[in-house]
Amino acid sequence: MPIWGLSTESSCVEKKILHVHTWGRCVRGGPLHTAAHCSYCATHPGSWQYEWLVSDFESIDREKTPWVIVMTHAPWYNSNSAHQGEAEPHRVDMEELLYDNGVDIFMNGHVHSYERSIGVYNGCLNECAPNFITLGDGGNYEGTYYNWIQPPPWSVVRESSFGVAFLEIENATHAYWNWTR
Repeated sequence: MPIWGLSTESSCVEKKILHVHTWGRCVRGGPLHTAAHCSYCATHPGSWQYEWLVSDFESIDREKTPWVIVMTHAPWYNSNSAHQGEAEPHRVDMEELLYDNGVDIFMNGHVHSYERSIGVYNGCLNECAPNFITLGDGGNYEGTYYNWIQPPPWSVVRESSFGVAFLEIENATHAYWNWTR
């Protein structure tokens, strides 16, 4: 049974939800477009990666492809003490671009735990901003990360355990997210 219903029913004009490490890769399929890019390459405006993402976003017909997910390795928003601030230059360079293009979900790994946010932009709650999901809990020899900082208001679920996730796109306005430990 889905544990998180996503909906386009919000006050945002082009927002769809209330709320691994590959550079320059996109997948188009039905109602979902994913773009994955590198957390550790140049991301500033004018860089190859930034300009590629601008071009990629411009190619999306949101009438045909209403859902957009961006994936990177390192998290922008993370309340686990592991890797705090590691991707801050990346976030500063690209967050406005993702927000302006109505990215629905931002997924990353790197932190060996699970965390999901509601919409957050520039560190503040924002229902038109992407939901951030850290899926670094697939399992590895290092184990999970247990040290959490005080939960920020945007962090709604976090857990130090291994798990798997499933995203089901229902239609242009609804999707379901299920994470199971």
